[in-house]
Amino acid sequence: MRAAMETRDQMISLRIPAAAALILAAAPASAITIDAANLLNQFALVSLGDADASSVNHIEGRAYVGGNLNIGSGYANSDGAPDVTEGGVSGALIVGGDATGTYQGGVGTVVVGGVLTAGSNNNIGARLVTGIGTDPDAPTANGAAAGFTGGVPVADVAAAFEQLSADLAAMSDTAGASISGVNGNWTISSGAGDANGLAVLNLDAATAGLMMNGLDDLTFNISTDVTLVVNVLGATYDSASLRVNNDTPAALLNFYEATSLTWGSVPYNSSVLAPYAAISTPGGGTRGSWVGASVDMGGEVRSFNGGVEVFTGDLSSVSSEVPVPAAAWLLLGGLGALAAAARRRRAA
Repeated sequence: MRAAMETRDQMISLRIPAAAALILAAAPASAITIDAANLLNQFALVSLGDADASSVNHIEGRAYVGGNLNIGSGYANSDGAPDVTEGGVSGALIVGGDATGTYQGGVGTVVVGGVLTAGSNNNIGARLVTGIGTDPDAPTANGAAAGFTGGVPVADVAAAFEQLSADLAAMSDTAGASISGVNGNWTISSGAGDANGLAVLNLDAATAGLMMNGLDDLTFNISTDVTLVVNVLGATYDSASLRVNNDTPAALLNFYEATSLTWGSVPYNSSVLAPYAAISTPGGGTRGSWVGASVDMGGEVRSFNGGVEVFTGDLSSVSSEVPVPAAAWLLLGGLGALAAAARRRRAA
């Protein structure tokens, strides 16, 4: 009887590696990773869903749109920033869904997961890649260029930005970070920041409401080599009139709860992270990186200093990676199930 059990266990031990090899063969060769902090340093405009740019002449910086884009009649990346590579896709204008309007040009590769319906002035030529879809594990199609490993990773990009926003919101105030305000003039100071050069200030909804809706001016006082993150509590900020008149590349307002964020006609020259909010950008234009669940461009989104830089802060000390892809969980689960089956058989 013991000899028969040993023979059976030997057969099982041979089958487990074979089955595991089949699972490994079916899994992607390498998981696609999305670094939201890196994307924040690259794109002037990030809409995790749809975006409407029909009321502006152009998007001066690079743009990522997870849903559909209405570009109206304008340009993208007129500042001339180089293509960004993230999640197996490279481009200066990346659209997960369809793009409509008269695309008059710009610099860099235009990647459209669906189709581009353009007017007669369309002049993209070989720079256009379309029809690659939004599934990162799907094969490329319809003229996708060599080097594209799959579609536009829309779900992973959204998850990465949501995680980054949550990680920042969970941080406590750092020593020296402060806010002061007199007669509608507010100043937020960073202090020296933590050991990683990151300063954090948390604003309650009452203070933020006073700042956002009073046609107030905001000035940042940021120490050299410090990144300032201001976490803003509150779900709705409509008809916001807070002005930032000075370029502040190292400052980021994180509206981690907001579902609606609408600016008026004032200029605002620092970056905004609001992954759950329907955003309307300031009619007076903005500089920096703007991230929203959807974006209606009330004014142009531009780079800083007449160049190509947007948010320059260093958030590398904060986790911004997406969860392990589902395929990897299936792989781990499959191996665990095989091991459990072997234990049950040996116990029989």
